[in-house]
Amino acid sequence: MSQSIAVAFSGSGAVKRTAAVALLNDWLGFGEADADGFYAPSDTDVRVYFPSSPTHDNPELGKVVNWSMDTDVEYIAVAPRGHEALPGEVDTIESATETVEAVNVNKTLIELLRDDDAEEKALVLLWGEEGDEDSEALLTLADIHGIKVKDLTEGLDDISFADDDVEDEPEPEKPARASRRAHTDEPPPAPKPETPVEAPLTEADIEPEPVAKAPRQTLPELGEMSLGVGADGSPVGAYPPGEPRTMSAEEVEQMPVKRPGPITLQDRQGVFVHSFKCSICDVEFVVFSWRADRHRVGSTFCPECGTRTPMIHWRAQTSDSLEFRSDGYGLEIHQMCPPIDSPVMVDTRMPPDDRYTFPNDQPEPTCNGVAAPEATGGRAE
Repeated sequence: MSQSIAVAFSGSGAVKRTAAVALLNDWLGFGEADADGFYAPSDTDVRVYFPSSPTHDNPELGKVVNWSMDTDVEYIAVAPRGHEALPGEVDTIESATETVEAVNVNKTLIELLRDDDAEEKALVLLWGEEGDEDSEALLTLADIHGIKVKDLTEGLDDISFADDDVEDEPEPEKPARASRRAHTDEPPPAPKPETPVEAPLTEADIEPEPVAKAPRQTLPELGEMSLGVGADGSPVGAYPPGEPRTMSAEEVEQMPVKRPGPITLQDRQGVFVHSFKCSICDVEFVVFSWRADRHRVGSTFCPECGTRTPMIHWRAQTSDSLEFRSDGYGLEIHQMCPPIDSPVMVDTRMPPDDRYTFPNDQPEPTCNGVAAPEATGGRAE
């Protein structure tokens, strides 16, 4: 056992208190409990960190907080400014020797653990069956900083990223969290011949993948598409480089309407606002959808990192109508993101014209449960 060890705890997986106490005492060198229920001190200098936030506080992690109190180990809490424990939850902040305020609790927790001068460092997660979003984010950050990770719900087995690169298999839309953990007590697979071994990820490696630039296309090259003509005689949406302008309400009415795509009124569940915050770069962005579950962590790409990352995901519903309505019953997407008086940027790429209907086409309306065959390419329900 090292002379000093720094440990951060998090997670919400179910664990029996007696099992957790026995595992932690045996690992960290604490003795039997006395008549008052306090455990004999360890010969190792044990330093502990706990997160405390609305998404981190839970009864299972509270069992570990109580254990730290019974061992008389001082700990540091990481929490957002002004956070208070909910009624019935263990108040992690109240008994902390120090509380570090943080905007990103997961990132700050790992940075404190990384910067601790202890000889040994470990992140202990209460992973459970599939983990949770905070555990996903912490596992990613710990891997970046080279901190070993253990699972208290699995006897303090080591956790590592499993190799998700499987040849000849399509990438799943939402990878299961449990597939990202692997017990290191199992023998690792033999490396393939002539396969270079990749170095561990660093913070500098998390950058957006380069995207090949498409050649600049002018509107004539995009096909003969009757976009309508603005007041200055130019097609609506045709903005020369460096000269963006806004659209009037009349010009918006002349613009073609996109034919129904993968999500039509038949699929509508209402209007939903999916808000995401990347746990790697902290960028926050919003996705509007007619579906409640179409955009999830694991299938949504961070616009800054350029890849799927661990994220915090919030969801709000602005309308529960299955029909498109603009009569004041809830909010439609266009009412939250109005295009009028907004400049169209010069990097815009128009879709092919077979994705559009035009004002003079007068297609049959698509209603809930019945599709207009011409508008949906023959699809009917």
